[in-house]
Amino acid sequence: MVPDQQRLTPDDRSNLVAYLDGELNDAQARAMATKLTQSVTARREADALRKTWELLDLLPRPKASEDFTARTLTVATRAGGPGDLMASAASAVARRILVGLACATVKNNKKTKRKRRSEKKEKSKKKT
Repeated sequence: MVPDQQRLTPDDRSNLVAYLDGELNDAQARAMATKLTQSVTARREADALRKTWELLDLLPRPKASEDFTARTLTVATRAGGPGDLMASAASAVARRILVGLACATVKNNKKTKRKRRSEKKEKSKKKT
C-alpha cells in the first residue's frame, strides 16, 4: 500500500482517542503525529473521529432527576432472589442506566479537557 494511503492499525486506532485528548506520553504522541503526517488516509480517520466527537457535543445532555439514584438503588435492592425475574430485570436495567450515565460523564470530562487545552493553545497564540 502507498505510504500516504496507509490506514491506522487497530492498535493505532485505540491510541488515536488518547492522542486527540493529549493523553499519550511524548514518544507515543510523536509516533502518532508522524503516522498522521505521513498518511492522508490516517489523517482522514483522525478527522472523522474529531468530527464525530463534535457532533456528539451537539446532542442534548440527559439529566437525571434529583431522586434518580435513590429510586434506582431501591429497585436494585428490592430484588428478591434469582427467581424474582421482574426485580432481576429492573436491577439489570438500573445497572445499564448507571453505566450509561458513567460513560456520559467520562465523555463529558474528556470534552472539558479538550476544550481547556484548546483554550490554553488560543491564549498562548494570543500572547505571541
